[in-house]
Amino acid sequence: MRRNSLRMGRTPEFSDYEEMLLDYVFTRRRARLIVNVRNIVETLIQMIPEELRKPYDRMRQWVYRFLDRNRLTIRRITRNVSLDDVELQRRATVFLDEVREICIGNPNVIFINMDQTAVYYNEQHRTTVDPVGTRNVTVSASPTSDRVTAALTVASNGDKLIPLVIFKGTEDGRVARSIRSRNSPFPTGLFYAVQAHAWMDERVMFAWLEDILFPYVERVGPANVCLVLDTLRSHRTQEVLRRIQAMEVRLLFIPGGLTGHLQPLDVGINGPLKHWLRQASLNEADEANHDAESRRVAIARRVLDCWNLFEVGTIRNSFNHMLVGSIGDREDFDEVE
Repeated sequence: MRRNSLRMGRTPEFSDYEEMLLDYVFTRRRARLIVNVRNIVETLIQMIPEELRKPYDRMRQWVYRFLDRNRLTIRRITRNVSLDDVELQRRATVFLDEVREICIGNPNVIFINMDQTAVYYNEQHRTTVDPVGTRNVTVSASPTSDRVTAALTVASNGDKLIPLVIFKGTEDGRVARSIRSRNSPFPTGLFYAVQAHAWMDERVMFAWLEDILFPYVERVGPANVCLVLDTLRSHRTQEVLRRIQAMEVRLLFIPGGLTGHLQPLDVGINGPLKHWLRQASLNEADEANHDAESRRVAIARRVLDCWNLFEVGTIRNSFNHMLVGSIGDREDFDEVE
């Protein structure tokens, strides 16, 4: 027995506590509490008599072997949780009930959804054609992994609003000046912003409201608009909420963990867009040799070209998961293909 324990990397004096440790780990995980190596080591120290305690590093190594023996591993925490979860089902029901109430109160309501997606200068491809039997399938390394962010906006009536492309930069920097210049090389048909990390912050959110959302609201009437957003912090700052309220626009937030199921852009738009962007990048093999501004112009043009591929029916269908279950069959919404 001792020989088998040693061969498996098991410290014999701790083996009597292994089942107790497993119970500790699974009890905490069932409660959705974090368990890490330090937790387990400290719990083991509390379990065993003082005379059995070893130096911390030795006990930590034992814990790694303990995890390996019991097919446990350290995993990155994810935000997407199964919809079988009771709490998520409750959140989904509350959200859909609110959507249903809005539809009943205003049959002409137009739901608008905005979300951000990362677009890379060099889209990564995971597959390529190669001869059968090739052991190492390699491709040239991408010279840059820089990205921009595209803030995309769609409406339940099939409208797609002008995308906002966010570049990395400062408000008065070279990129911003190039965008604003009279002879700007950037394609029309897009709005542009700059931010230190090419992401949506409160300032860029204000730009989206003023340049994209509010002009649309003025055209269709605020009483007919309901804005649907995820819970990103920049979407719900006090000043952002105040400006939306001032426009008399109804606002709904999709509960955390449900965007992949209920957010129209996630349901029907972002997937095809990513596919088209990757395909388009294959046709720009010489992009690696371009200077920084040429790459920015190329990626803006790529976003615009791919955005123009979406048709009204696809936009409407992207809202089906959120709307059809709430309002029943309506002529305005086609069946999901």
